[in-house]
Amino acid sequence: MLNKSLLSLQVGWKTTREYYTFMWVTLPVDLNSKPAKQQEVQFKAYYLPKDDEYYQFCYVDQDGVVRGASIPFQFRPENEEDILVVTTQGEVEEIEQHNKELCKENKQLKDSCVGLQKQNSDTQAELQRKQEELETLKSINKKLEQTMKEQKDCWETELLQ
Repeated sequence: MLNKSLLSLQVGWKTTREYYTFMWVTLPVDLNSKPAKQQEVQFKAYYLPKDDEYYQFCYVDQDGVVRGASIPFQFRPENEEDILVVTTQGEVEEIEQHNKELCKENKQLKDSCVGLQKQNSDTQAELQRKQEELETLKSINKKLEQTMKEQKDCWETELLQ
């Protein structure tokens, strides 16, 4: 019983006669059975559009009345094979929103990285100053120890005399 068809139409269609491709859909004999509630239609890849336009699937009854339409989606070749990825406009918008969030996070991380690099540079400069100060103090300490030794030797000499 071929009394419904599934049409592939470019978004903006005005009449079902503007279809790109179609498939006949058979109505199940027992509409109350569980498998009757979910059916599958497969289009061969070569029947599908190759451009980047948005399309809709429309369910049309035997009288030509549209009984349902999908949200807009896009066919995009994933690679050179006959595999196609169907992307809905909602998915594209979701991906774009996620991309904006990632770009914002990336900018924050870059700003944070610049701040940490400056902080690291400042810390390195401070460490260098402290090391130079330590070397100066060591030199002063060595001179004081030498002076103290000389003074001690001098006192011992005086005491012995």
